[in-house]
Amino acid sequence: MAPVALQKLTALQRAREGEIEGLRQRLTSKPRDTLTKRVVKSRLDALNEIWTEVRKAHAEIIVRENADADPYVTDDWFGRIQGVFRVQGEFRSREDALVLPKLTSRLPSDRFGDLDLRQFEGLALVDPDFSVSQDVDVILGADVYGQLLRPGLKRFPTSQLVAQSTAFGWVISGMVRSDKRRADRAHSSLPTRALHCLGEPDLERVLRRFWSLEEIAPNSGGLTPEDEMAEHLFGEAHSRDSRGRCGVWLPVGPEHPRVANETGSMALKSLSGMQRRLSRDARLAEAYGSFMRDYERLGHMTRVPALEIRCEDAWYLPHHAVIQASGDKWKLRVVFDASRTTREAHCLNNFLWSGPPLQSDLSLILSNWRKYRFAFIVDMVRVFRRALVVREDRDLQRGVWATIADAGPVDYRLNAVACGTTCAPYLAIRTLSQLVIDEGVDFPLGAVV
Repeated sequence: MAPVALQKLTALQRAREGEIEGLRQRLTSKPRDTLTKRVVKSRLDALNEIWTEVRKAHAEIIVRENADADPYVTDDWFGRIQGVFRVQGEFRSREDALVLPKLTSRLPSDRFGDLDLRQFEGLALVDPDFSVSQDVDVILGADVYGQLLRPGLKRFPTSQLVAQSTAFGWVISGMVRSDKRRADRAHSSLPTRALHCLGEPDLERVLRRFWSLEEIAPNSGGLTPEDEMAEHLFGEAHSRDSRGRCGVWLPVGPEHPRVANETGSMALKSLSGMQRRLSRDARLAEAYGSFMRDYERLGHMTRVPALEIRCEDAWYLPHHAVIQASGDKWKLRVVFDASRTTREAHCLNNFLWSGPPLQSDLSLILSNWRKYRFAFIVDMVRVFRRALVVREDRDLQRGVWATIADAGPVDYRLNAVACGTTCAPYLAIRTLSQLVIDEGVDFPLGAVV
């Protein structure tokens, strides 16, 4: 025999099951045209209160002595009550929602002048009072709207309105006239167009990164955690060699995947395609080869010894030509693609911190030109390659190149910051700023520039 306290709790659960069933039946048996928001809300609030008590009692029952042998547990009464609580035929969709203090103004904004509501008799409308101006509770996007549609479309010969069946009932859409003055009617009768879009996370991240590189440098209080870590890494770990060259660590996250084999294959495939293109364009082939020879001659890349080629932490970067042509001028630059993704959508730029934007505000620069009669524009040659990458990080910037078209590809390490990495602008400007700090006293005129 179950204890008395346990019997009382299970009896209450039976009674609550009956209350839920009774409320549900009274709600679903009412004509849809008589269901106002107030009626539906009061019924749902009552159901939620009962369901809250059911869950509290259930939590007490399952911890009591002999509960495991009670029919309440063995026959899964809680599951039965839960089944009664859920309305059959309901629509469910799990979505991320934005909670705002105000979604939009009350809709419709005007009263309908000549709308005959009798034409909708017999339709279970989602909002029977759709012609009355009210607050908007929820806005659903196009990604959810398509899931709500159900077979059923009705047109009305006396108006331009259309009724569409949905999971919630029938919705009315179309153009109607308002009660505004005739002078304002031309504007109110214009059709309203609603455009919906769903943003792709990858595209949003790319746009944020693009604009972060172009915006005004923030103050120290506005740095993101990643920007602070990039600043801390540069400040603590940068170095100067005997010739004054600045050495930097790549601001890379602590956990990046090991994709040496896959990125190596991608780089070889890209090189094969580039060689086919070069074989058809002698001018491009000469310029490309000259650029890569200078890259190696200047010490900005070196060949990887045979014993060091196998490295699980290596990341190979494909490269391609960027050509600037203006009239008779023709200039080629080779860019290493740190945004090329693997099969699992990994790319080196995703794991590099871009650092805080250090560029000066372009509008301020242009405004300052008004103070002088003459202005000079200077282009720094190979500005990204002025900073050398420390030996420990160079395997993250590997590439392949064939010095001769018929020769096999050779593995290279990029010793300088590669153009095409997300951190290149930050490291270039931060290096120049550090040189001003270190050498500004001895070169005051240059430090001002």
